[in-house]
Amino acid sequence: METDQLLAKNFAENHPADAARILEGLPLDEVSRYLEQLPTRLAAEVLQKMAAGNAAAAIDRFSPPRFGQIVAALPLDIAALLIRRIEPERQRELMLQVPPQIGHWLTRLLRYPENSAGALMDPQALALPEDITALEAMTRVRGSPRHSLYYVYVLNREHQLVGVLNLRELMLAPPKDHLSAVMHREVMTLPALSGRMSIVEHPGWLAVHALPVVDDQEVFLGVLRYETLRQLERESTTPPPAGVGFAAVLTFSELCWTGLAGALADLTSPVATRTPVDKERTGND
Repeated sequence: METDQLLAKNFAENHPADAARILEGLPLDEVSRYLEQLPTRLAAEVLQKMAAGNAAAAIDRFSPPRFGQIVAALPLDIAALLIRRIEPERQRELMLQVPPQIGHWLTRLLRYPENSAGALMDPQALALPEDITALEAMTRVRGSPRHSLYYVYVLNREHQLVGVLNLRELMLAPPKDHLSAVMHREVMTLPALSGRMSIVEHPGWLAVHALPVVDDQEVFLGVLRYETLRQLERESTTPPPAGVGFAAVLTFSELCWTGLAGALADLTSPVATRTPVDKERTGND
C-alpha cells in the first residue's frame, strides 16, 4: 500500500467522524475515490458519519459490485436512508448487487414513506416470545449478538409487542422464569408511520437508547436506534458557508500530510453532540 493510501486508511480508522466532515466539503469525484480505496468496513464506518445526502451521492458513484459490498457492511437502517436518495432507475441497477437476504430487509424498509419510523428502523432487532425462559432467552441473545443491542423486546404469539427488558435485567433474571414474569409491560413505542418531527421530539429518547416501531395492531416491526435519530438531526443542520470548510484550502490527500487533527481543531466548527440520559430504564417509570 502506498504511503498516502496508508495515511488515509489510518486517519479514517482513528478519526471516522473527522474524515466524514472533511469529505462533505470535497468534490464528489474525490470523495468516491477516497472511499473506494478504503477497506469496505472502514468505508462503511465513514459513510455512517456523513450527512446522508453527501453519503448517498458518494455511493451512487460506486461501481455496482462495490456498492453491494458497502451496503452489506452498513446497518440496514442507514443503508435504506442512503438508497432512498438515489434515482429509482439507478437504485434498481445497484440493488441487484446487494446480497439477497439483505435486499429482502431493505425492500421492506423502502416501502415506508421517507423519514418515517418504518423507513428508518432496524427490522432485524432481536425480539423473543414471552413464554420462553430467561435462560433460553440468553442463549438466543448469545447466538445473535449483532441484533441484541441494549434491549430485548418481548412478543406474544401474535407477534405483538407486550414487554421489554434490558440485557442486564435479563442476565440477572432467575433462569427458569419466563420472560413474561420479568419484563416491563409499559413500553414506549413509535408508530411505523411517525414522521420526522414525531421521531425527533419523542420523549422516550430521554430514557432509552432505542424505541420499538409497531404497526396499528401493535405488531413489532423493528427498532429505531439513537444513532439514526442523530442522523436525522444532522440532516436538519444547516451546512457551513462556502469557503469555511477544508475544500477551500486543502485537498484530502494534502491533509493527510499536514497535521490533520490540528487542522480540524483550528479550521472547522465542532458539531454539537448530545447523548441520551444513560439510564437503564426500559419504559416509563
